[in-house]
Amino acid sequence: MLNTRIANKADIKIIRELWDEFYGYSENFTDWFFNRAFYSQNSIVGTDDAKIAASSGFIPYKIKLNDKEINCAYIAGLVIMPEYKDENNIKQMIADTLLTINASDTPISLIMPHNYRLYEQYGFSTCYTFKQYNITPNDIPNFKIRGRIERHKISDKVIADLNDIYRSFMADKNAWLIRSEENWKLILEDLIGNFGGKIAIRYNEQNIADGYILYVIRDGQMGIYEMAYKDRTSYESLMGYIKAHDTQVGKITIKASSNDLSYLDFCDNRTSAGIYPFVMARINNVQMILEQTVSGISSPVKLQIIDRLIEDNNRTFLIDENGVEITEEEPDVTTDIGTLAMLVMGFIGTKEAYKLGLIGKNAEILNELFAKRDNYINMLCF
Repeated sequence: MLNTRIANKADIKIIRELWDEFYGYSENFTDWFFNRAFYSQNSIVGTDDAKIAASSGFIPYKIKLNDKEINCAYIAGLVIMPEYKDENNIKQMIADTLLTINASDTPISLIMPHNYRLYEQYGFSTCYTFKQYNITPNDIPNFKIRGRIERHKISDKVIADLNDIYRSFMADKNAWLIRSEENWKLILEDLIGNFGGKIAIRYNEQNIADGYILYVIRDGQMGIYEMAYKDRTSYESLMGYIKAHDTQVGKITIKASSNDLSYLDFCDNRTSAGIYPFVMARINNVQMILEQTVSGISSPVKLQIIDRLIEDNNRTFLIDENGVEITEEEPDVTTDIGTLAMLVMGFIGTKEAYKLGLIGKNAEILNELFAKRDNYINMLCF
């Protein structure tokens, strides 16, 4: 079995070589990622004697979950050399990555996996799906551009305007990433520098920025990676701007939240909308996440969690008005760590969990703890 440790700067060259072999990303993207988004202290390596045979890294974020700011980490780049890729080494790398993240008081990990089934085995569960529209310019109604729309390069003013619109757009959503100025810079550098993308901002009659799209045009197709707006007028203006590209593109894809209703504008195209799994979540620390997200409970609940990867989570937790503590008493209800992730993140409610067979008897006891919400977790390009 591999030994694991925190990476150091001297390891970066070998970690990058593992990435090149495993992912096959462009040299331009990999240069940018390792210069701008990779930090050795946020990475572990798996070694066989002195040889680095695996690595895993993460990027710290904050997430707005149930109206509270929660630390989370996006796991980027779990790589294991083929000759070391067995169940024990995979399990070891995932477990030690989660424990490393948890050591920084970060109770949730997120990942966009290549293989969802693989990560389900280790307690990850889908917590966000997005709706994608596959349309043509003709599918968009004849919306007019009102106010004005401008394309921009990256600047402090542009980031401030984007963030103001983004936070307004997130007002009725859950589990969204709180984007710092540095987060925005990384997102936009990736979009523009690595994918040739563009920023377009809509300004109303008072010259206030109230909508934007982040998009890429390539090979006759227009891909909208994110679209946010403050009101219907801004929405229609942005759609009018997209439609105005009809001489450049024949196909348009728009990435939207799963509860988005724009499909009502494209109803003549009955196949326009598809639902795609996107982000998985994993609870690193059950007691911490329950303490941070559960409040105002009227009756105590003894919740048993089954976690076959992290022993400290494999407990029964007493949740009451005083907080959360471990108990040896008989549980009221039992579920596994993957189901807990979906419940905590609001991806499903207790009724859905019961119907799916993820919770057995007494599922209704958890109604006061967890509720289904409208999630939006857009990691954009990277």
